[in-house]
Amino acid sequence: MCDICSELLFMLESYEERCQVGGFQMSKKDIMSFVNFVCVWPQRQCMCCFKNSKNFEKLNNMVQLILSVAIRVIQTLPEDFQQEQQRQKDKEAAQTEEKSSDSKDKEEKDSEKDGKQDKEEKSMDTDEDDESEDPEKWSMDEKEKLLHSVTKIFLMNFPSYIAYKHVVHPSREDHSQQEISALNSYCEISDPEVPLFLLQNVCYFCDSNGIGALRQCFEKGTPDTLPFTFAHILITLIANLRLWMNIPTVMQYIIPLRTAVIRYMCKLSDKDLRMAGNRNMTDLMWAAVKEPLEAHFTFDKEGLDLAFKYFTCSTLTIRLAGIAQINNQINLYNESEMN
Repeated sequence: MCDICSELLFMLESYEERCQVGGFQMSKKDIMSFVNFVCVWPQRQCMCCFKNSKNFEKLNNMVQLILSVAIRVIQTLPEDFQQEQQRQKDKEAAQTEEKSSDSKDKEEKDSEKDGKQDKEEKSMDTDEDDESEDPEKWSMDEKEKLLHSVTKIFLMNFPSYIAYKHVVHPSREDHSQQEISALNSYCEISDPEVPLFLLQNVCYFCDSNGIGALRQCFEKGTPDTLPFTFAHILITLIANLRLWMNIPTVMQYIIPLRTAVIRYMCKLSDKDLRMAGNRNMTDLMWAAVKEPLEAHFTFDKEGLDLAFKYFTCSTLTIRLAGIAQINNQINLYNESEMN
């Protein structure tokens, strides 16, 4: 057994036993072990966890548990970020006050012993706070790692999908018409190379109100409460989900996100937009929330607002993206007039 697989393999081996005690659950530590495995696996591609074909169902159950946690994280991301920022400010203020108090103690020679005693008591209080920290509480850094790994769940090169293809050699004929029909309610399943586990996870995300959580997050979020790094991850997630959805699903689930995402993007600073250009954010954003059918023309005020925002950016790449979108609207308008 290699070092990158040990923790995950232990979870797999204890899966049935843990299921018997209130159903299989994953702690934050378990989830982060899975996240770390996903991050490291592409370099090693170790097969320790995939030798037993029964492990694939277990792994996908874990994936769906992780998706459910991620959806809850997404839903409250702006509020959680604000709270963490406030806690950080309070902590810095307390440290400043403590340093000021220590400085005064040093100047007062007659109260050196009392000052030392107070300092020790404060140190003990800090230690108690550290010990009482909830092990299931997620920091923003941990949430960022979690959401990064979730974007990978909706790509074909996810470790368990690759391993399943090599170990099991699956065929669509192995699955019932009922299963295929269920997947077809959300997904485009014409390509036999697309792993069924991937499509199942797309359906699970939609059924679990994952799209609603994304919409709520962007509706509540501003660049101050939803940092651009998180917004980029979420839009990547939307783009990856969209890859496997059929047109009715895109129209029902993705397009309603458009207004919330565009309004958020219009609030970004020039600096944020420059970052977006460095990561090809503009193309990704337009592709993620564009309508799949553009045969009919509708005046896209929100799209034009964002195009103008791009057009006024100091970065040439972003300005060109804005011009491209303005030209696209003009062309659509001209086509509608000719019809």
